[in-house]
Amino acid sequence: MVDLFYEKEPRACLSFLRLCELNHYFFAPFYDIHKDQYVCSGNPNFPENGNYAANNFLNLTDRDENIAKERFLEVGESKNPLDLKVGAISFLLVEGRRAIGSQFTICLSNTPKVPSKQLTFGKVVEGFSVLDKINTSQIDEDRRLVKDIRITHTHILHDPFPKCFEVSLKRKDTVPSQVQLDNMRIPQLVEAEDDDVSTYHSLALEIIGDISDHKIKPSPTTLFVARLNPITTEDSLAVLFSRFGQVKGCNIIKSKKGPKGLNYAFVEFQNKTDVESAYYKFNDELDGCIIDGQKVVIDFSQSVSKR
Repeated sequence: MVDLFYEKEPRACLSFLRLCELNHYFFAPFYDIHKDQYVCSGNPNFPENGNYAANNFLNLTDRDENIAKERFLEVGESKNPLDLKVGAISFLLVEGRRAIGSQFTICLSNTPKVPSKQLTFGKVVEGFSVLDKINTSQIDEDRRLVKDIRITHTHILHDPFPKCFEVSLKRKDTVPSQVQLDNMRIPQLVEAEDDDVSTYHSLALEIIGDISDHKIKPSPTTLFVARLNPITTEDSLAVLFSRFGQVKGCNIIKSKKGPKGLNYAFVEFQNKTDVESAYYKFNDELDGCIIDGQKVVIDFSQSVSKR
């Protein structure tokens, strides 16, 4: 989980959120690993070209000012000092310009030696075990992991910027491209052309330790619901989702941070048809899904914890 400094670096955070919405980061590898210093990611086609800011794909505005549509995004001079501790996330600046694409670094220690030309725009607040896994895994002479760790999913829990309606028209499919498959570090799976595409998603989860075996599949009958209002109960959530079919179970995980924390839930249906109906209905809402006065995020669950 990542917190963004959207008040300090609004342009950088706007581009990052829109790239997440576009699924630009899907199946992006972690590369250029410097042990105990930092790791790079954000180019989904690495080592080929894929370093684009959101304004390369979308018409963006900043304070009612149209942003030029080009590969990179001008961000201007930053007045904020770099806070380079473990988990700090920074866009790499384009050489000779105060501009960013999609590539970013993540600090792997509290005293890292990082590229001087970068812009810090957020920090990791959960998931440090993944950074530890990256930092301790075997790398080759090109500073790449021998066994890939890749980004397989992005959830936006809070978006402070105006909604961009172009996103739904230009969103990428969550299926690895041929370029990505050709550059995977697991050749035996790349050659398995008839294998289910979800194998690639599960493989990444196995590598980072989220599941014990990539052949285990997430439940196709469970929805993930994030950003719940603290007053929402499991019973009321079950009643709401039962409009679409029989609900087998509803489990809310409450944040320890109280009202300001992030609460989320897993809603399990009897069959796959019902869960798909609920997903598409809630995500077709123009203003998103509102539960107990709170705009929530609804997606298919990636969890296999029950197994």
